[in-house]
This record gives sequence, C-alpha cells and structure tokens, in this order.
Amino acid sequence: MDSQDSTLCLTVSKEELMEAVRLCPVIFDKKLPDFKEFRQKDNAWEEVNKELRYKGGIGELKMKYKFQRTRSSPYLASIKRVSGMGAADMPLDKEFESLRWPVSHISHRFTVTN
Repeated sequence: MDSQDSTLCLTVSKEELMEAVRLCPVIFDKKLPDFKEFRQKDNAWEEVNKELRYKGGIGELKMKYKFQRTRSSPYLASIKRVSGMGAADMPLDKEFESLRWPVSHISHRFTVTN
C-alpha cells in the first residue's frame, strides 16, 4: 500500500458527490455537444474522483450518482410548480436540497394511462 492510498476516502456524502458532479456539466447536461462523447464523460468522472479522493473508484461514484438521481426523480416530479417557478423557488425537503441544481436537467417522460 503506497502513501497515496492512505489519503483516499472510504465514504462520500451525497452532497459532496452532487456538488462535484455539478462542476462537470458534461456528465448531465444533454444540451452540451460533448454530452455523447464517452471520453469527455470519462475524463469528467476522473476529475470527480480526483476531487473526492474516493477509494471505491469511478464505477461506484457513477452508481451512487445514478442512485441519487433516480431516487430523487419521483419526489421532484411530485412537487407542484406554478407557471414561471424556477428551480431556485421550488420548496424542497432538506434531504433533497443538494438536488436542486439538476432539476432543470431532468426531463420527465409523459405517460398515458387507461
């Protein structure tokens, strides 16, 4: 075990993860031309991992991010919004406060039921 491994973190909070991902928009912003470029995304995830110094690696960080995004989607969709209400005006529970910024990047599928 080299000295660099001793500085790696065993855990990462969802707030830290979401903030690190927010600083790398190529990961989540579908409007960017590089969004579909896998190398750009991999480089962005490497930056996130470098910033967080997470021992679990990039694969685990991706899973944690997707879990947080998926877990929050039903909650965010359930919030009643008034026309013209921006993401900053949405009333969020404290647990979901770190997920305020991706609201404008999450697109909801419209479904029709019988």
